[in-house]
Amino acid sequence: ASQAFQVVDISERAHDGGTALAIQFDQPINRAQNIDEYLRVSLAEGGEVDGAWILSDNAKTAWFGNIEPETRYHVKIYPGLYSSQGTRLASSKVEEITTRKIVPGAEFKSNGHFMPGSLADGLVVSSINVAEINIDFFHIDEDQTAKFLQNLRYRSGGLWSQYYIDRMTRYGKL
Repeated sequence: ASQAFQVVDISERAHDGGTALAIQFDQPINRAQNIDEYLRVSLAEGGEVDGAWILSDNAKTAWFGNIEPETRYHVKIYPGLYSSQGTRLASSKVEEITTRKIVPGAEFKSNGHFMPGSLADGLVVSSINVAEINIDFFHIDEDQTAKFLQNLRYRSGGLWSQYYIDRMTRYGKL
């Protein structure tokens, strides 16, 4: 006899470089069915959230990635969903999930220190929860390049401290 098909967990989890709502099942879901008919996400204040559920490779987790930080969601699972073993989810389940606050931040996607005008297509910056980023660029004077590079060599093992950033004005200008 097959064991009952059950929901193990409903929560917010890290997924694919961000966060997503995740429903974990104790058995793989039958991929032949449309899981969006059985899984729904709505705002706690009302109104469905646009998006689609995506199954994990092992079909035991359904992911919903169209979520915002610090938001209350209702996740509803309707009965009738089948596992790959033919057992059916017998009852519905509703869970309220409040997503975590995401601290705003930005980072350069490389650790390079140079952006030569003739070779660079741009500066890749990754941001989260930030609408706009202001970046200051130093232009190193041509006659100061050797001194700048020598100083850079001694600092290459770690992050630039405010002390070294303040001293960069000796080599050029903003």
